[in-house]
Amino acid sequence: MRAGGLLAAFDDRGISVHDLGDLPGFRWRPDPSRPNAQNAGAVLRMASDLAGVVATAPGMPLVLGGDSTATWGLVAGTGSPALVYIDGTPGLHTPETRPAGNLSSMVLAHLLGLPGCDLTLAAFASVLPRRVVLYGEDLPVDDPQLSVADRLRLSRITANEVHAGPAKSAARARFTVEDAAEHFVVHVAADVLAFAHAPYADEPQPGGLSLQELTGTLAVLTASPQFAGLALTNVNPDHVPDEPALAPLIEALAAGLA
Repeated sequence: MRAGGLLAAFDDRGISVHDLGDLPGFRWRPDPSRPNAQNAGAVLRMASDLAGVVATAPGMPLVLGGDSTATWGLVAGTGSPALVYIDGTPGLHTPETRPAGNLSSMVLAHLLGLPGCDLTLAAFASVLPRRVVLYGEDLPVDDPQLSVADRLRLSRITANEVHAGPAKSAARARFTVEDAAEHFVVHVAADVLAFAHAPYADEPQPGGLSLQELTGTLAVLTASPQFAGLALTNVNPDHVPDEPALAPLIEALAAGLA
């Protein structure tokens, strides 16, 4: 994202940036010792380090993460926020329902402390159900995650609702989280985007939002005086032909934050 012109795009819009650099990286690998919560120790270390950076950041934190577990660090570092979860899938799998052990698909489940989650990870960062808005998902009605969302009475704004009116949908999400907590953060996973036109996701999902819809949504959310930070995750540059092809995503992010 830096090489693609992220900081220049911010500068063009008058957004002052203090680049705090990178945390030490960790690439996912098979973890036979924790088959239902793979790489949990490394993920927790990364999230903890990130939370420390977020908590002391001089300004509004923007986290560019690998997978969605980066949002744990953002939530922990900002302290009891509400959460707008902009993602193609709601992250409500648990180690019991997702035996492959991919923690990136269990992020919201752990934040909500659902039964079956890793207790250490669930204790690291948390959010109350009434403080969560699921935004932009495009799942079949029989997906088990939606049953969990309904049981917890999570606020949901589907991709189809966003298509019908991004500004109205974003205003509804903003009102919900502003009413639920003193501040809120925003999680954006690249798989919320329509992959055929915005091929940035690590795990492409069918359907999805356009870059224009994402920009319009972020513009409404980030204008709130209660907005406290954003994490952009699951971007895989290997899925675009070359580095300049990240430019539309960078422009969408910068315009949404301006």
